[in-house]
Amino acid sequence: MIYSFDEFHVVIKGEDIRLNSFFDKLYFSSNSFSKNKNLRAQVKKQLLYVCYFLCRIRNKFVNIAKEELMMYLDSTSVSNASIDTLADLGIISVIMGHS
Repeated sequence: MIYSFDEFHVVIKGEDIRLNSFFDKLYFSSNSFSKNKNLRAQVKKQLLYVCYFLCRIRNKFVNIAKEELMMYLDSTSVSNASIDTLADLGIISVIMGHS
């Protein structure tokens, strides 16, 4: 198991270069450049969790998993812009009224 978002990104990109833009969008959507070093590290841990979560979901659970992921991200104070970006990418389903 890989415990670093950066290392995970490199490994997965090595498997399929098409995923590079996904990782870039995922990282940039976290708005980590406006955060201090400790918060950036926390964001990368959360993003790694999201990546592993996405790797585990099964087709019949995709819609439920996308909603649950959105609720989790919303509960961890991820910005609305990040949630909207993930929704635009089809990674999560936005439930009406997310904060």
